[in-house]
Amino acid sequence: MKKIIPWLLLSLHFAMANGLDEAKQACDNSDAEGCYRLGQLYAVGHGVEKDFRHTFDGYQKSCKSGDIFSCYEVGEAYYYGNGVTRNLQKAAATWQQACEQGETLSCYQLADLYESGQGVKQDFKKAFAIYKRDCDNGGGFSCHGLGKLYEQGKGVKQNIIKAQEYFTLACELGILDGCDDAQKLDAEK
Repeated sequence: MKKIIPWLLLSLHFAMANGLDEAKQACDNSDAEGCYRLGQLYAVGHGVEKDFRHTFDGYQKSCKSGDIFSCYEVGEAYYYGNGVTRNLQKAAATWQQACEQGETLSCYQLADLYESGQGVKQDFKKAFAIYKRDCDNGGGFSCHGLGKLYEQGKGVKQNIIKAQEYFTLACELGILDGCDDAQKLDAEK
């Protein structure tokens, strides 16, 4: 048994190194998926030491090559300052780009920035419009965001019935906060 474990670890090391080499080569050839994989390998430290700067570089190359989910990741890096200087305006601009292409998490994050006034001028009506468009396209987090706006009367006339409808829809789309908020409103009736 003791002889098998070092062999297994050695095999795993070569497999990870090979995956890293393949991702680097693919990214060097402007392959969006390869750049995204490279970013993920650096993000989790899979076969390499964790390095958020390299993570950001991989995601950014992937985003520029047309992978809209990578654009979401670039926005996250700017928002949290992972591997790059924190810049909420760049997060908003990146999420705007991805949202326009239908990347639902980017739409949610962008609407949230407008709701909170982070990196952009606070604008509840704009937040509402982004949440609504994304919710209509199946974005569960945005449906929950709409429910919150209706519940609190931000950017729209307060309407607990509409809030309940959007919380329920978010719940049906798998958003647990939507389930919790729908139950909470049910209990208040």
